[in-house]
Amino acid sequence: MANIETKLLDSGLPSTITPSFILSLHSTLSAIYSPGVSAGLRNHDFSAPRPIQGESIYRPPSPLELPVFLKDLAAFINDSKLSPSIKGALVHYQTKATKMFSSHTEQLNCALLIGLWQNAGLIKRLILPIAVTPALETSKREKSCNLIGSRPLKPKCK
Repeated sequence: MANIETKLLDSGLPSTITPSFILSLHSTLSAIYSPGVSAGLRNHDFSAPRPIQGESIYRPPSPLELPVFLKDLAAFINDSKLSPSIKGALVHYQTKATKMFSSHTEQLNCALLIGLWQNAGLIKRLILPIAVTPALETSKREKSCNLIGSRPLKPKCK
């Protein structure tokens, strides 16, 4: 993701965000993280679970409705007077709640937020994230530590 983020830092986001820009950004991120996997708006529907009596079940919008949500999202990014951080949080929520994309939503949201910060003059340099191995669940951390050698080792991670 460093390449796309670096390009965003060099030039920021375009002055007007369009749905096609967001789709292009998502396509670029998908090509970086999952070459060969199709990118773009989600094209499948979710089957609704059987509700328990008295409860309502949230069901994301159908794929046919997603272009309208994307257009609304782009308009929000362009027209909202909220701070870039609040705007980024709401963009993140909208893409997650609508399940707009099948993959790489987190990376897309991070790239958009970095671009919003850059355009607002809040950042000049990007600090790339590092692995957060200690934050992993213990069994996963042990497994990741054991992958270093060819024989099982006692994890040296604390």
